[in-house]
Amino acid sequence: MVKRGLQLLYAVLILHVLWALGAWLLDRPILPAPWAVYMYFPHLLNMDLWWNIYFSLYRLALSLVFATLIGVPLGIMSVRLPKFGALFEPLVYFTYPIPKIALLPVIMLLAGLGNASKIITITLIIVFQIIIGVRDAVKQISPTMYQVLDVLAANRWQTFVNVTGPASLAGFFSALKIALGTAIATLFFTEMYGTQYGMGYYIMDQWNRLDYLAMFGGIIVISVVAFLLFLTISGIVMSKKVIELTDKNSLSEIIVKRYFRLLLPFIPVAVLTYLFIQCGWFGNVDAGAVSTSTWLSTCHAEQMSFLQLIFETVIHTWFGGDGNFGLSCVFWMLPAIFQGSIVAIVLGAITWAVKPIKAVLLFLVLAAIMVLIQPLYVPFCLGAAFSLCTHKLFRRKNEWGGVIAFILGCFFGGYPTGVNPTNVYRYLNFLPDYVITYLFWHLVGAVLVIYGLANLYMIPKFLAGRVFSFLGKISYSVYIWHTFVLCTVSSYTYIFLQQMDYDNEAALIGTFVITNIVMILWAFLYSKYVEAKLDQLLKKLLKWLTV
Repeated sequence: MVKRGLQLLYAVLILHVLWALGAWLLDRPILPAPWAVYMYFPHLLNMDLWWNIYFSLYRLALSLVFATLIGVPLGIMSVRLPKFGALFEPLVYFTYPIPKIALLPVIMLLAGLGNASKIITITLIIVFQIIIGVRDAVKQISPTMYQVLDVLAANRWQTFVNVTGPASLAGFFSALKIALGTAIATLFFTEMYGTQYGMGYYIMDQWNRLDYLAMFGGIIVISVVAFLLFLTISGIVMSKKVIELTDKNSLSEIIVKRYFRLLLPFIPVAVLTYLFIQCGWFGNVDAGAVSTSTWLSTCHAEQMSFLQLIFETVIHTWFGGDGNFGLSCVFWMLPAIFQGSIVAIVLGAITWAVKPIKAVLLFLVLAAIMVLIQPLYVPFCLGAAFSLCTHKLFRRKNEWGGVIAFILGCFFGGYPTGVNPTNVYRYLNFLPDYVITYLFWHLVGAVLVIYGLANLYMIPKFLAGRVFSFLGKISYSVYIWHTFVLCTVSSYTYIFLQQMDYDNEAALIGTFVITNIVMILWAFLYSKYVEAKLDQLLKKLLKWLTV
């Protein structure tokens, strides 16, 4: 891995030397020196470059998704269904050599000049590479594998999940890496027409303006984006190998059931909450005033239907988390719990199965993925990579460094938002305008906290105690029921104590004590008799669905 990294660095250095030599020999503005282009980069970042990158990635991502959804089933069907393959393979053989880019004018006439024509063109070009890659991979599967499943009376879905799907992944990812280069080249060509956003448009626009520094800056940006995407796909392939080195059955079971493991205990909370809202049993204005939450008034104003409740419960709460109405604005941490747990599982598998240098590379690739998917998880990946690098260099945990990093991380991570003349951000406000100062330092704080925790010996022993083990078992029940308890037990207790002529301070203390007792007791009972039973039911269901 180190050797490969040095080879990559050597290749980049050679390219820059040749570029600098060409600029020196030509000595014309049409070929600026590399350092001149890099010095011009701050000016590029203040332009519409980010929007151009976004639109190019959007078109590229949709094209890859559509090509995958079309190519993978067709590649598998052409092998597993002989009659279909006999009709389909001659069609692929005949149409594969045809230059599909020549069909761009026809596609533009049919689909217009917008994103649709560009996505269709890219998809049409790369789908053949995926079909052929998947088909060849499926052909290499030994018939013995299928015979074993036939003996076990496996159906077609179980055969796909256990044999055909996993065996075709290698061919799929190899084809995807090849298709990625073709897709980016096609993307550049299609963005030269009928659009005002995209890296292809951006580069050609700067060429027309004779702004060669910006033009070469755009070429570097699209090259770096393509390289990061290639690394991402390579990282996924390496992660698959990592998972295969671990206890694959238990690891895959954890990942597959994670969504349902979190969703099932949440459904009773959502249904009961909906019932209380419809019946007005939350105390309405009084409960909202006591809990200082606008959630109740929002729900009453919107009058959520039962169909909306299902959508909020099953989809938006887990994959949205930023809604202004319904359940998602209260349980905004649930998508972080769900998605973050998957990240933690993958990082744990990588750390266990791979040497530190390889793990660091995979962490960085995962961080690049998280930039596009969920930036809040980037510090976790970077912190894990930082920690592993330190362990590799020092061969032992850095106790004092961990203490200092943990303290600084808590400071930066928990410091208030905004920049004003009275807080510490006035000394740290040296970042570019497009970077939010406090958010950047919060992310730095998260990285430092993770690094500090990874280097402190006392943390695992401290968290393994009985008290924290008990709190860990009931923590999820506490979270999903906390709003319900606040809007019922807390609100009615506070109002009752106020009516009993207790002063405000005594009423608050009494409400706090009663709420915590009820919350812990209810969470314990719910986790033991509901969560545990639902978990057992989920295991039986997964066992029934698999061989």
